[in-house]
Amino acid sequence: MPVPFLRNILSAFVFLLNCPTFACVFQNHDMSVFDDARVFQTTESVQATYPKDLFSAFPEEMGIFDKYECRNAIEQKSMIHKKTKVLYTAFFTTKDECDGGNFYGVIVEGLSSDPLNAVAIIEDSDLSCL
Repeated sequence: MPVPFLRNILSAFVFLLNCPTFACVFQNHDMSVFDDARVFQTTESVQATYPKDLFSAFPEEMGIFDKYECRNAIEQKSMIHKKTKVLYTAFFTTKDECDGGNFYGVIVEGLSSDPLNAVAIIEDSDLSCL
């Protein structure tokens, strides 16, 4: 009788660990994971306008870069995480004149650039979960 109960508890625990709400899929990765076809499927990659509200919500994490030079140097990359089927969008800098040769940005869940949807920060191409 106790074995099925323990099996159910273990299954629930494993499910929670794999749930996107509890586990950040970007932890211990850098931006190269965006192009890993085993992990993500890119749905769109376009030049975007500077996401002022999104970037200004994380002044400490975003570092210091020339925001004027960045106004035309932002990429918006939408991708689906293959394991969880969750859509993420990364907004990040792309030109050396803007960011000094580093990448800075924010990753959100979904398509919105609303800071409330932010799940990770991009700092010098390294990803950090919020």
